[in-house]
Amino acid sequence: MLNVARVVFFAYAVLLIAGGIAGYVEKTSVISLVAGVVTGLIALAAGIYLTINPTVGLVLGILAAVLAGGGMAPRYAKSKSVWPAGTVLAASVVALVVGVAAFTAPRGGTASPNPPAANR
Repeated sequence: MLNVARVVFFAYAVLLIAGGIAGYVEKTSVISLVAGVVTGLIALAAGIYLTINPTVGLVLGILAAVLAGGGMAPRYAKSKSVWPAGTVLAASVVALVVGVAAFTAPRGGTASPNPPAANR
């Protein structure tokens, strides 16, 4: 599950950073640029940290999804526009679901999937 999360977070980072740059180029929106780049870098850090410290990586990925999705949800509710609000909101939901699923999934360890039967 961590490999899936890694791919999702990297793709999500690219979308957020590209969206922030596009918002700046199209509308000269500094807020779009800063928000896209900051949340994109958080998502990028999440993908990188998944190999170093999975818990930190997943928390960062979930944080990026909540920040970007939370920022775009009101915009989408108001405008119903597919780009950027709808696209970023949908990608944020996917990143959030994958992040939470990976966070709650077993990650190995010493616990045995089939514990020995109790003494009878």
